[in-house]
Amino acid sequence: MNGRYAISKAGRDAGKIYIIVGSENGTLLLADGVERKLANPKKKNSKHVEIPEQMEPKELAGMIAARQRGCDEAIRQILHHMMKNFF
Repeated sequence: MNGRYAISKAGRDAGKIYIIVGSENGTLLLADGVERKLANPKKKNSKHVEIPEQMEPKELAGMIAARQRGCDEAIRQILHHMMKNFF
């Protein structure tokens, strides 16, 4: 599931788009590359997140798994591109 888009459905950040960078104990770890970077992801209950089925930035999954440098910049660019083209 790492590398997929997630849209927050509840909380102060409702409507915000993140990238899933991991999971632990039923919570998802989310990053946006700006406020929440790969080093300090947001923990969010999976019930409070919508995961669009068709949208998945395939090039990002490998970078997240390897925790490569520049991953936060890639997350920012992908989310910016998605916001510009799909919303």
